[in-house]
Amino acid sequence: MSQTTHRYSADERIPIGEATRILGVAANTLRRWEAEGKIKSTRTPGNQRRYLLGDVEALAAGDSPVANGHDSPASKRVAS
Repeated sequence: MSQTTHRYSADERIPIGEATRILGVAANTLRRWEAEGKIKSTRTPGNQRRYLLGDVEALAAGDSPVANGHDSPASKRVAS
């Protein structure tokens, strides 16, 4: 698998379209994963979802960034 270069850093929030491109899934799938607790998002003032790139990359690697109710390291950095 080749490495992909992103224009964002791991602790930056990305729009749903970018997240779905990285994951190779439809937006509805990503929304369902969010509802199932596999990934978290925040909302912009315009109510658009934003995902931490680090969380998206962890999910793409097969790791759920939100496991057993614990935030990912990237989520903790932004929340601090």
